[in-house]
Amino acid sequence: MGARPPVPPIDFHVHVGEVYSFHPKVKGWVRAGPGELLSYMDGAGVERAVVLSLPRGDPYARFLSNRRLLRA
Repeated sequence: MGARPPVPPIDFHVHVGEVYSFHPKVKGWVRAGPGELLSYMDGAGVERAVVLSLPRGDPYARFLSNRRLLRA
């Protein structure tokens, strides 16, 4: 058998929305919308991603729901 074609990378853990960062270099609310995600994927050569949302009630995260992501 011949060599297999390379498998394109898939990012299995991404979030879309806002999250509060406690990191000393990036403190405060950080936003990543659908456009930023697609730009990141293009730059990194990622063809597919699995977007994870969180249940409501987390005071440090404002992620888009699955329904809202489908409309984006």
